[in-house]
Amino acid sequence: MTFGSRVWLGFAAAAVLAAAVSGFDMVSDRLTVRSALGLRAGALPLSVAQITCESPFTTDVLTTCFFRVEPRDVRALLAGYTFTESFRTSALATSRVPLPSDFAPSVCFVAEPPELEHGGHVILCPDTRMGAAFLDLYVE
Repeated sequence: MTFGSRVWLGFAAAAVLAAAVSGFDMVSDRLTVRSALGLRAGALPLSVAQITCESPFTTDVLTTCFFRVEPRDVRALLAGYTFTESFRTSALATSRVPLPSDFAPSVCFVAEPPELEHGGHVILCPDTRMGAAFLDLYVE
């Protein structure tokens, strides 16, 4: 094998690895959002895209996500748990993901699922005007 062939093969292998890692991150973030919202497999709307999640390494689960979603699909995100409407959007202050400066949800939806045996919450704050949502998951 010539030097040029080995270099070309190396670039091709690196590209395949980069694509695989990127694909894993996309699937992983979709699973994070679906699980956090208590949705069954296949129930996360296809319009949920451009997901960014952050979780610091702690003994509790503290995950925040920001993603795009078609306004017509926001109600489907609330199907997993019993959510109540809240006009307090203070959860946005705990975000570990960058939020656009014009992201301004007028309402948040809060659930305290009994499945979280030691306490916790799920907060979803959609901004239907811009087709995006903020998700905060806390599990004690």
